[in-house]
Amino acid sequence: MRRRSLFTQVLVVNTVLLGAVAIVAGAVAGLAAGEVIVLAALAVLAGATVNMILLRRRFAPLEDLIQEMEKVDLSRPGSLLPDSIDGVGETEEVERLVALTEPFRGNPLSVRANIHNQAESL
Repeated sequence: MRRRSLFTQVLVVNTVLLGAVAIVAGAVAGLAAGEVIVLAALAVLAGATVNMILLRRRFAPLEDLIQEMEKVDLSRPGSLLPDSIDGVGETEEVERLVALTEPFRGNPLSVRANIHNQAESL
């Protein structure tokens, strides 16, 4: 049996939660059963669409890493990782985080202050 991808698992959980919230909200608002079903269907459809758009790109590198890790045979000595994984984070997110923290390297309080200042400016 093939396992579901992390992306699929997150998508299903988010969709179920949105549907449940829509049903409860419709019931609390006193809507008719048909209206609650329509509300839940629209919430599930909108939520699934937005999640697919936003999360697919974010989960792709992680899914690749999981697939490569599943190929590793821990019982064999020597190089455990395939050549395609070099241990260097080359994703846009890692580069962005490094650029954010580079001026404060070596001083954790400066990094914390920088994060706090950025949060306040939002």
